[in-house]
Amino acid sequence: MPDKAYINPLILKWARESAKVSLETAAAKFSSVTPERVAEWEEGKEYPTINQAGTLAKLYKRPFAWLFLQEVPADFLPLQDFRRKDARALGTASTFIIREIQQKQAWMKDILETEEADPLPFVGRFSLQDDASVVTNEIFLYR
Repeated sequence: MPDKAYINPLILKWARESAKVSLETAAAKFSSVTPERVAEWEEGKEYPTINQAGTLAKLYKRPFAWLFLQEVPADFLPLQDFRRKDARALGTASTFIIREIQQKQAWMKDILETEEADPLPFVGRFSLQDDASVVTNEIFLYR
């Protein structure tokens, strides 16, 4: 019998919902798992195997270790969409891309702060009224 992954069911549910994945889609990743079974994992009535939990982490685009956390981690929130009231919600792919970019920004910020790097001279110098070509030229000087 394969080893069970004693993950936090609340984290599993949060990961699925924040990835905008249905129970049916999650279950479809396995040959013999029903949506009801995935729901049981999320309720803590049953536990997936380590391999199944790994598959779910990949599907939800979350680190495997996060499934074992005690609390829901602070998530990278997608940008607010202020286009108009009837605009469609961001899709799963867009949300994943934004989350990945925000995660990389946070990593770079941590690295630069750890190395006590000086801020780039163009940061904060420009506004929306500045000519885009001028801003672009300034930034490319420091590549």
